[in-house]
Amino acid sequence: FANEPASHGWIQYQIRKKTGLANGTVLSNRASIYFDFNLPVLTNTVNSTICPNLGIAFTSTVNGLTASLQAPTTGGANAYAWNFGDGQTGTGANPVHAYAAAGTYNVCVTVTNACGRSQLICQAVTVNCPAMNAGFTYSVSGNQLSFTNQSSGSYASVVWLFGDGGTTTALNPTHNYLVPGLYNVCLIITNLCGTQDTSCTAIPVGCSAIAAGFNMSNTLNIYNFTDQSAGTNLGYAWVFGDGGTSTAASPTHIYNTVGSFQACLTVTDTCQASAARCSTVVVQCVAPQAGFSSSGTGLTLNFTDASTNGPSAWAWDFGDGGTSTLASPVHTFAAPGNYVVCLTTSNACGPNTHCIATTVVAVGVAPGQSLQVTLAPNPASERVQLQLTNAQLKDVQFRMLDALGRMTEEWSAETINGDYLHTLELSDKAEGVYFLRIQSAAMQRTLRLVIQR
Repeated sequence: FANEPASHGWIQYQIRKKTGLANGTVLSNRASIYFDFNLPVLTNTVNSTICPNLGIAFTSTVNGLTASLQAPTTGGANAYAWNFGDGQTGTGANPVHAYAAAGTYNVCVTVTNACGRSQLICQAVTVNCPAMNAGFTYSVSGNQLSFTNQSSGSYASVVWLFGDGGTTTALNPTHNYLVPGLYNVCLIITNLCGTQDTSCTAIPVGCSAIAAGFNMSNTLNIYNFTDQSAGTNLGYAWVFGDGGTSTAASPTHIYNTVGSFQACLTVTDTCQASAARCSTVVVQCVAPQAGFSSSGTGLTLNFTDASTNGPSAWAWDFGDGGTSTLASPVHTFAAPGNYVVCLTTSNACGPNTHCIATTVVAVGVAPGQSLQVTLAPNPASERVQLQLTNAQLKDVQFRMLDALGRMTEEWSAETINGDYLHTLELSDKAEGVYFLRIQSAAMQRTLRLVIQR
């Protein structure tokens, strides 16, 4: 009693209960505290109730996004507080919870029994989007198609794309097509997770049978093919057998070699149906393919015909005003220079021309010591410069000709001593090949100019 507040205290003890005691049995205990040989000081009586242990785990069953949960029932549990891990809560021993999205959630339940004992149990629960497969069947009646949804699994919505711009969200729709053709029809299904699955089928609508056919006529080696195919909205693919092709309905083709060729036509309609027909073309006459080579030194050159396909006539233009009708002539140029030599060969099937730029150099004069003539730039677009270097010329005529030999520009110079520079404006001339001829008493040159933009 000298200092009662300082005399407060506590003791801790453990109880080893007897086996076989029923749950709910109350054990009353108190302690005797001895100070020296005084009578014991008795503590207050504490009652301990025997309670069963609660479970340490719960079970779960998942079906898609839905989880069925089962809390432990051992230990006399009679109250349950759930936290489903997505911000939602619930009660009850066996709740069912639907998640909005797939994922793994930390689910917790607080279990309490009649003794007031509580246990917090947490574990991971994983839910997934339900499996699904899109699919459909269809039936055709003229231009009308009826579709039946055959999709499997759990899905929330459907969208149909009919291939002609039309759509619907009906489960089993019917659609009318205004134009025959091949349409790619797609069914798109979507589940609650936003996952989609698509099934597409190319369906021919209102298409009739097609057949390929054609007639052909010719003048020598020029063949005219006339389409005789059956069907509507056809596309054409011609193969003439000599490497030539065409996509025209009724093309014209020129064969350049004698022989037998298979000309074939393949037609395709908008339903992608196709048909083909082939016919043999026998070519007995073709125009020659002109060609030649040259040899020699100085101003005299030998020209040797190398034309094919049996030419029967030859027409040479040596670029300096000289001509010949021999197969392989010899020609002497009046002066050194650059010349465009052309050979035109012909037979009963027609003519063909081949030209080669030829440089003629006087014997005993090195190319670097002779008159130099240049056009730059070449090809050109808006203007080009003509330059003569080391020239000693009088009464020089300049003529610019197009590919058909028509003069497009002309000018002259009385005397050129040394270097000569002249700019040609090209803005008024069309793209193509031109020839610039320079002529005086002492020389003649022909230069080739390409205008390109």
